[in-house]
Amino acid sequence: YAGGRTALIAGLAGCVDAGLCRRVGVCNMGPTQVRHFYERLRDDHGVRLATNQVGLSLADRKVLFDGTIETCDKLGVTVVAHTPLAGGLASGMYTEANPTGDERTGRLDKWNVKDLRRLAPIHEALDEVADICGRRVKKGEMARLK
Repeated sequence: YAGGRTALIAGLAGCVDAGLCRRVGVCNMGPTQVRHFYERLRDDHGVRLATNQVGLSLADRKVLFDGTIETCDKLGVTVVAHTPLAGGLASGMYTEANPTGDERTGRLDKWNVKDLRRLAPIHEALDEVADICGRRVKKGEMARLK
């Protein structure tokens, strides 16, 4: 961040002080960083850190095991997951057999075949759910979830 963490913390607090927002949040911070921001906002500025937006998807569950969720919970910081389908990787649109997702402009290297192979059980489960529901998700609908 330009000016470092201290400047970012002061800028977030300044937004609250100026009445531009009531709460502030951060993005993609692990347990140590979120605790630091929480403490500095609270102790130095009297501002409560409200959220930590983290990458959490069927393909990337790291934050479930690295202490981020537990730290946020202890601090009262709400965790917000972004890209729940890993940018399409876990959507079932892109598979080992169809790595371009039938996109006309799709590149063959859009997704690593090894990653697609690893996610095959998720793709199969999505197909089973679609069969049970009697409906397939259209590309446009899936694009909004990526």
